[in-house]
Formats: sequence, structure tokens, C-alpha cells
Amino acid sequence: MILKYFLYNKKGFLQNFTKKMRTKIIDELIKEGLNKLNLDYKRDIKDIKEDFHKLKNNVYKKYSIQKPFPSIELIERYNELKATGEIEENLVFEKVLRKRGVRSLSGVTVISLLTEFFGCPGKCVYCPTFDNLPKSYIPNEPAVMRAQLNNFDPILQIHNRLRALEVTGHKIEKNDVRIIGGTWSVYPRNYRENFIKGIYDAFNSYD
Repeated sequence: MILKYFLYNKKGFLQNFTKKMRTKIIDELIKEGLNKLNLDYKRDIKDIKEDFHKLKNNVYKKYSIQKPFPSIELIERYNELKATGEIEENLVFEKVLRKRGVRSLSGVTVISLLTEFFGCPGKCVYCPTFDNLPKSYIPNEPAVMRAQLNNFDPILQIHNRLRALEVTGHKIEKNDVRIIGGTWSVYPRNYRENFIKGIYDAFNSYD
């Protein structure tokens, strides 16, 4: 079966791209970015991103593509080309491809882990309270949603976060873990020990 992608051009006509054609266009974006952009590390990354945005628009115009390709797709293809030796690694260009460069400032990524609900001895009237969540945390926070999705398991939370960072082009070799949630000293000793152990197990088992 041939996988096909459907895109609308500027005239509103439906275009049919095979996976091979889509990959060809992405390769062109990456290689032109590496060859034509001024990737001097002294330049402001915002200026380079703006130049790359213009370059992408020219390529999209060439193929009458109206909806840009996701950044994650460009990053995945860049890593494939780098692994096969078709292109050389360029750290500046990798920063350009990243959607959120501030997530790994100074080469260290911050991972927040939420502990499960266990009650709180405090009776602060201003503190938000939601069912099955540690006090002071609200359901629509990214770290909270990730914790709920992974049943507050530290291993699953870390693996989920590392994968998300990795596919968006961030380095994950150095990490700063931040434990958030209920008052730490209130949790039973065995829960705290298992939670900390889970953090080490998560990094040692991530692949």
C-alpha cells in the first residue's frame, strides 16, 4: 500500500503527495537550510530562524504547498540524514529546527514530576483543591496532565517527557528533575523512597 498525503495548494486544489515525494521536499528544506543559511554560532538564533522561515516559504511556494510541514517531521528526517552520513551535524541548525529552544537552556532539560494525591495537613483557604490532585495544582497544567496520563508513576512520567523532548530536537543527556506535588514530608517513607528509586530506574531504562 502506498501511503499518501493530501494538501491543498493556493488555488484550493487537492494535491496528492506520496511519502517519497514528501520526503524529497523535506530533504530539500533541510539541505538548503544547511547550505544557504548563515549558521554562524555568533548570530542571534531568532535572526537565523527568520531566514529559515523565508527559505521554507520559497520551497513551499515552489511546490504550491499551503500548510507547512510540522517541525517534528523536519527534526526526525534531519536525524535520519545525519545517521546515514548524508549530512553533517550542525548544532546551530539543530537549534533552528527546535520548536522551543528555551526548554533546554544551558544544555540542561528540566523535568517536573508530580506526586500523587495524599492529602495535606494545611488548611490554606487560598490554595486550589481538586479531586485526586495534590493541593495547589490545577488540572490544565502540562506537568499535571502528563502525571495523570501516566498514573503519577515517576518512570512513566520521565519516559514520556524524555520522548517528547527528544522528538522536538532537544538534547536529553543532562536533566534536572524537579519533584512537585503535595508536601513531601507528609508522604510515607516507603512512598518517597520508591518515588526516588523510580527516578533512577527511569533514566537507566530509557531507550
